[in-house]
Amino acid sequence: MPAINIIMMIRYLHLKHCIISLITIILVISDQIAFASEDTKEASHKVLQGGVASFIQKSSEPTAGVDAYRQGWLALNQKNYNAAANYFNLAANQISNANGVNSYVAEARFAEAQCRRLTGQYDRAKQLYQLSIDLFQEYDPSSKYLKAAVEALRELSKEKPRRTFKALVPTPGIAKVDNNVVLSAKVTQLDTGVSINDFADGDFFNRTRGMLPKTAAVNLTEDYTKKTILKAFAKMNCLETTAVGANYYSATSAYRPIKAEGRPIAVGASNDLLCPVAELKLNGQMYKVAMDLPDMSTASKNVLLITDGRTVIAIDPRTSESWKLIANFAHKNPDFSWWKLGAKKKRK
Repeated sequence: MPAINIIMMIRYLHLKHCIISLITIILVISDQIAFASEDTKEASHKVLQGGVASFIQKSSEPTAGVDAYRQGWLALNQKNYNAAANYFNLAANQISNANGVNSYVAEARFAEAQCRRLTGQYDRAKQLYQLSIDLFQEYDPSSKYLKAAVEALRELSKEKPRRTFKALVPTPGIAKVDNNVVLSAKVTQLDTGVSINDFADGDFFNRTRGMLPKTAAVNLTEDYTKKTILKAFAKMNCLETTAVGANYYSATSAYRPIKAEGRPIAVGASNDLLCPVAELKLNGQMYKVAMDLPDMSTASKNVLLITDGRTVIAIDPRTSESWKLIANFAHKNPDFSWWKLGAKKKRK
């Protein structure tokens, strides 16, 4: 057997041990924390302290996804469940990019789902549970986590009684969107390895180009962005323009591209959970918002982000389709989703 195959086998076994250890701990935490008191949470973390220490010390190999899992556990141990979920999401993406979709990706999605559940992001958790179930059924139907994911999804899907007075309280949403953001990293290439500086305007959103792995400042002229905004608003109906606070005639005066380093920002997007995240400053804080855009064309790769100071809209310049960001700030860790705007037309 070639040496490279032996190395890959060792790394897969190492990663498998990593994932199983972490998901087992998350299962324990979920059972004890999901709807428990603060005292119960404290007790659970005392049990955790020695649980995976040996794994963290041993996981020094640069295997795809291992470092993200290590960071996820550290965040979990610090009770930062939202950060842990983001790290498990990153681990899944890294595994998928390096080795393709497999059972390890299924386990990573399940781990993220458990964390989303702990933060009260129940809609997102249900999506991730369903995704992990589909992946387990295809790649590892004998996994014990398949049954756990099915049971967790069933539990979350049960209708919970709500107090009448809560229905009268408006859900806290986005009050302010900063038009300028400071990105956590500078992106210079698409996922195909092509420099983003090689493109400008419509050519950047051509279906043959690659996807932006993270939010990036790109070369878009003011004339191009205005035309893009107008085309998107032209497809909206009156109810949708009311919801976003502008129409075709006022769109370009109300909405502007969100910028970084003085240039409009764009980010990769798709119509499923395996997608990049956008970095946005909402209500005075930076958030990473998953760009899983419902019914987005599979031929499109990147979207433009615009705002009027209170609303965020993602536009696919290739098709002129658009989505409004919906945010629920009722919990400490807000829940984000995207609402598809515009009339449905046959895709190009």
